[in-house]
Amino acid sequence: MSTCRNISPDQKLEWGLPRAVKVGEEELEANTDYRVILTIFAALQDPQLTEREKSWVVLKRFYKNPEKIRDPEKALAAFASFADCGAGGRPGPRLMDWEQDYPILAPAIDRVLGYSSRSCPYLHWWEYLGAFREVGDGLFAQVVAIRRQRAKGKKLSPQQEAFARANDNLIRLRPRLSREEEVWMRELMDSD
Repeated sequence: MSTCRNISPDQKLEWGLPRAVKVGEEELEANTDYRVILTIFAALQDPQLTEREKSWVVLKRFYKNPEKIRDPEKALAAFASFADCGAGGRPGPRLMDWEQDYPILAPAIDRVLGYSSRSCPYLHWWEYLGAFREVGDGLFAQVVAIRRQRAKGKKLSPQQEAFARANDNLIRLRPRLSREEEVWMRELMDSD
């Protein structure tokens, strides 16, 4: 595998990879490394955080100078647009989880990139997302294909069924529990 191009996080990138986002009439510098975005996604999925806390995480982690934000709502919308490359896609059935799937997703992305994304000191979110969209055959693709078939209510092939039985821990998306649900589950398990 080749090594990552040595790009400093402070270096201005070309090729349409923005390092700032427009919020109202202002350009605000952003933390565009994929690890920052995945950390934000984890917070947004955390049932233990309030909506206000989730918004705070987005503003504090994504923007380099959050104190310059004049309109938090517009800043949150600008983050959402950046996170999906301005595509404004419609949500579909949940087929993946960035945190849960990371151990099988990272090698698939590395294969597309031709180097280790985890070893790279900086990788723009759009480059990471572009590699994600190009992931072809492999373990991650197989897991998502089975989830998609099940979400559509379609029957799995005998090979897919055997794989799903043997790898249920990879296939099943774990629910995210709130603090109260975690306590209730522990109490339920301890009551035996």
